[in-house]
Amino acid sequence: MTFQGFSAETFAVFCIPDFPGRMAGIRQLVRPRLLELGSDLADHIADASGTPAFAHAAQHMRRRVNPPKETWAAFARDKKGYKRWTHFRVAVSETRLRTTVFIEDDADDKPIAATGLGLHGARLVDLGLSAPEIAWEVGIAAADQFELAAPALAELGEVLESRKLARLQVGISVPSTTALNWQAAEQEQWMLECVERLMPVYLLGITGSPDK
Repeated sequence: MTFQGFSAETFAVFCIPDFPGRMAGIRQLVRPRLLELGSDLADHIADASGTPAFAHAAQHMRRRVNPPKETWAAFARDKKGYKRWTHFRVAVSETRLRTTVFIEDDADDKPIAATGLGLHGARLVDLGLSAPEIAWEVGIAAADQFELAAPALAELGEVLESRKLARLQVGISVPSTTALNWQAAEQEQWMLECVERLMPVYLLGITGSPDK
């Protein structure tokens, strides 16, 4: 499938106030575009990482009342699912488009990432992962996140290791108003460039080292 791009109508789905209406909009307008990205990004991630990559689209199955503020395609090495593993997400919301490496609080890869941050923090900085446009977020609880402009990565590893509910996101985002000025091919190229920049974090999560 050819990626058709995210349009104003796509981003506007997240302005629909009611749960059934927003979920219907996600299924009809957002999810198909995320699926269109699937093979292109999965192939790129697999080539760049040297590991298999499979595309998944968020289902939001646990939600019954509160409509999701964003939805995403996830890319992980398991064909059956992504939440147990370090994965890439391409996420869409009302206000932004973002590409993120994500490690859930109960992911099997979390100890590997925590140890890797302690061992290879300086290498990640050398690779440009402390650039100001790259947001490091550690979620201790749903409402408790913080960003590190120049992260103390060893300390971050300790937080991941010691806090059961800690999860890690490292990502790059653009406002939806910026993404709307791009053609579909330009949006996809931006995502591919983000994957390249964030690949050391992805590798850290799956192997413990930022280098292939």
